[in-house]
Order: sequence, then structure tokens, then C-alpha cells
Amino acid sequence: MQVQSLQSENKQLTEQVDTLSGLDKNIRLQDLDTLGKIHLNKRTGLYDTNEDGTKETLIVYVEPLDTAQDLIKAIGTVNIELWNLNTDVAEAKLADWTLKPDKLRKLWGGNIFASYYRLSFEVADILSGQEKELTIKVSFTDWLSGKVFRDQITITP
Repeated sequence: MQVQSLQSENKQLTEQVDTLSGLDKNIRLQDLDTLGKIHLNKRTGLYDTNEDGTKETLIVYVEPLDTAQDLIKAIGTVNIELWNLNTDVAEAKLADWTLKPDKLRKLWGGNIFASYYRLSFEVADILSGQEKELTIKVSFTDWLSGKVFRDQITITP
């Protein structure tokens, strides 16, 4: 039985090699539906997650879209920057975080209407409470293509 199983697997792998060797590798990559852009969902903002009356958590919803504008689970590295552009230049950048693929893959979620990466950061020690608006800048480095995609959004605390 083991011999038959191995012969069957060998036959399947041989057919797979024959099929792939007959295709041009560049054409195969062009036919893949790859990441086309990222979008920050409008629900991105500050939240009071412990219900104490203070918004201490920044939640960023990153939606990767393929070239057909469909949501896809793309893998890569994400860099998030939090800015207060209404202050001195030297103090404008409040924080930045980088998430590698091993952490990012665990943050994929969604509902019936959307799929996204939900990234959560504690900002209680970073914000003074006097900010009128904040800017969130996100860059996503796609590991399949190596391209960097960017988006930003302004939120009011």
C-alpha cells in the first residue's frame, strides 16, 4: 500500500512539474492577483477600550486591496506613524510602530462586509489630551512584489 501511495504521489508531482515547466515564470507572476493598494478604514481612530472615559487605544484598520479592488490577505511589513501636525516640527511625530509578517498574520479579521488587519496600540502615555486632530500614516511593504503602498488618514480625538 505504501508503494502504491508513493507511486501515486510521484505521478502527481511529475504532472505538476510538467505543467509548471511549460509555463513562462514571468507570465505566471503577472497573472497572479497581487496587492494594488491599501486603504485605511474610516473606523480607524482612538477608542476607550477599558471604559474609563479616556481614549487610550489607537486602532488602525488596514484594508489591502488587489488590482481588481477586492480585499485580500496580503502578507508583508506594516509601519504606522502617529503625527500631530498642529505642533512644532520637532515634536510633530508622536510615535511609530512596525509589525513584521509573523505578528501581522495574527491580526487579520473582519465581518460579513469587510476584511482587514486590525492593529491596536496603547497611546495613553503618548497623547496629552489637547490634540485637535492627529494624522496616521501607514506604509505596507508587500512581501510578494516588494512594492511599498501608503495611505494616511486624519482623525479627531
